[in-house]
Order: sequence, then structure tokens, then C-alpha cells
Amino acid sequence: MNPAEPAPASAELAAGAADVPALRGKPARDAQRRAQIIEAARACVLAQGFHAAPIAAIARAAGMSVGQLYRYFDGKDAIVRTIVEQIAERRVQHMRLGGAVPWAPARLARRSPAADALADEDARLMVEIAAEASRNPEIAAIVREADRRSQQQLAARLCEARPGLAADDAQALAEAIATLLEGSACRRQLAPPVQAEALQRLYARWLGELGADRG
Repeated sequence: MNPAEPAPASAELAAGAADVPALRGKPARDAQRRAQIIEAARACVLAQGFHAAPIAAIARAAGMSVGQLYRYFDGKDAIVRTIVEQIAERRVQHMRLGGAVPWAPARLARRSPAADALADEDARLMVEIAAEASRNPEIAAIVREADRRSQQQLAARLCEARPGLAADDAQALAEAIATLLEGSACRRQLAPPVQAEALQRLYARWLGELGADRG
């Protein structure tokens, strides 16, 4: 999507993906406009990077004026908060519903742990947002809270898969898995691929030793 073009509202992204189906009239229109802004912001950040996606560019991509945008969000940090909260909610729901684990050795070896195109976009966005979090305390707080929720659900899923796993061990294992996933996402953007079969064997051995080959 060209970030300079109006972004269509997406039902997948609207207010946490499914929280507003019964809204009608003005509340429904407001929810649609918020979803339109969020999708435009995602497109701008993915295409141009966080700092090259100012409010004016996001408003233009959403097909509205800056003044109109401020009717729905207080500023860029508020937009980022919504993006991060939606990403965290999708990840939590995926784990809660028993979706395919993103840390399968074959997927890690291909540097493609995301389950679908939307999850892949989410991973790329989180790389951009995490970089901004290192400079912006407000963004850092948003990211930390989203990470806490994701890690809590991941640890719960590991405990379900491995009865008897101590809570502290589950949290440590969740942290190790998150490090693999986030590192893989960064390496995908920055480094050329390596021999996938050898990497897959290595990941399989590591995950087996960690006890993370079930989940």
C-alpha cells in the first residue's frame, strides 16, 4: 500500500479485531475511522520507518486532515499504543486458542515465525516500535505492558504442554523463546539468510535441550 493513498478500514484491525460488531450510527463510524487511521499508520511505519511517519503523513494516508485525525487520537503515541495493544491481543489469542507455535525449528530457520501476512507485518512493526522505545519512555511503557501480557500467556501455554513445569521455569523458558523470536525478526531485516537445514537442526537441538519442543 502506498502510504500517501487513503487506507481502507480493515475489520481485522478495528478496535481489537472484533470488539465493535454491534455498534451502529456515530459509534460505528467513529470505530471505522479509528481503524482507518490505525491501518494508515501501520502502512506508513512499515514503508517509511517510525520517525518518517509523522502525524501529517498518517492523516494524509488515512484520507483526512490532521485536525480530523486528532478527533480520534491525541497524538502519535496514542496511535502506537493502539497498534501495540492490538498486536499483543492477537498474539495472546493465538496462544490461548492453541494456534501453531511460532518457534518451530523449521520456521525459525527460515526466519518466518509469523503465522500469516498480518502476523508478519506485526513482527516488522514491533521491530520499528521497539527501536523507538529505546528513546521514548512513553513508548517503552506501552511495549513493556504488551510484552508482559504476551509472556504471561506464553508461560501459561508452556505449563499446559508440560504438566509439572514450575512457574519460574516457565517464565524463564518463555523469555528464551521470546529472545529467539525477536532476534529472528531482527535478523530477517538485517542479515542475509544462512543454510536453513543446518540452522533448523541447531534450533531443534537447542529447543529440545530447553524443553521447548512442546508447546
